[in-house]
Amino acid sequence: GQTEQNSNFIGMALVLSENGALQELKLEKLEKAAGNCVFQKNLVLQDLQLNQLKKLDGELRFSDHNSMTQLTFPNLDSLMGSLIIESNIGLMRVQLPKLNVIDESIAITNNNELRQLDLPQLNWIGQNCDASYNALSSASIDALLNVMANSIDDNKFKSIQLQGQLPKAIPGVKGRQYISNLRAANYKVETD
Repeated sequence: GQTEQNSNFIGMALVLSENGALQELKLEKLEKAAGNCVFQKNLVLQDLQLNQLKKLDGELRFSDHNSMTQLTFPNLDSLMGSLIIESNIGLMRVQLPKLNVIDESIAITNNNELRQLDLPQLNWIGQNCDASYNALSSASIDALLNVMANSIDDNKFKSIQLQGQLPKAIPGVKGRQYISNLRAANYKVETD
């Protein structure tokens, strides 16, 4: 099946869940959403296109998919909720090339094949960071530690969970320095 859309704004939550025949979803004109966007248990979904989405004033959740190998949001630059990508069998790459702010938490977990996480412009995560139990590289781990070190806020407790990568992803020299700075600011940090 295939679904297309013609509006550039959604004023409430968008939830697509347990659509057994949905293989492709194109929301090509959507630029802003004021609520949560939740995509879960669409087991044969192979192609999700939200190429014009720039701002999301809620949570972005993508979970429990079996057929998607790549997830890309090429123009998303602001996420005022959490980014949750979890338990997607076969997901190998996540690309958010323009995302610079995640106001709440990031949870990218239990994606056994996820090797590439592209967040080159990300410079703020407002709360916790959990990217555990994936297949991320040491370079990806160091990049997330860098963002968290630049997001130090004395008014919020933050937990950073980056352990359980297969194969193990030991932080590099810079990553270890970021860990030291984060722990000095009373952050809880777990890595391989």
